[in-house]
Amino acid sequence: MAVSKELQDMTNEQLDILYQDKKQDMHTLRINAAMGELKDTSQIRKARHEIARILTVQHQRTLAAHASASAAAKKDQ
Repeated sequence: MAVSKELQDMTNEQLDILYQDKKQDMHTLRINAAMGELKDTSQIRKARHEIARILTVQHQRTLAAHASASAAAKKDQ
């Protein structure tokens, strides 16, 4: 349940690990929901939103890296 600022402060490796953990949590929550053992079904939605936040930060970093590489290439020409 990290806020965006906390996610932005993490390294890429930490984000990858957190992403894998959240995907595993999501899998477990879905299984428990299917078996009728999950009392608070909003946990699934919260996990999905957390995964989306992680992926958003990773995508922003990818776009920033491409933009800086593109700008450097144009500068060299």
